[in-house]
Amino acid sequence: MGQAFTEWGLDGIKVLRDRVSALVIVDVLSFSTAVDVAVARGASVIPFPLVDRTAAREAAAAAGAVPGEARSTTVAGYSLSPTSLTSIVTERLPAVISR
Repeated sequence: MGQAFTEWGLDGIKVLRDRVSALVIVDVLSFSTAVDVAVARGASVIPFPLVDRTAAREAAAAAGAVPGEARSTTVAGYSLSPTSLTSIVTERLPAVISR
């Protein structure tokens, strides 16, 4: 039986790609669940990569949206945590959720 390695994100792919014969990527469904919760409460979601926070904030401002923040830095407000999105009250309020 072969060995199994676990890594996180793009850096993990770079570390493992030359060391393994198969690379399995598992999505833990945070993004999908967050989108489902936000849309169920009437929000429009504009997905945006997490790598450029400035661009994400500018996209949110241009859309009149409330930007989400990284789950680890959010004290109050929206993030990929579905719990943070349960308080959305909207008349089609757009939300930018980074993934």
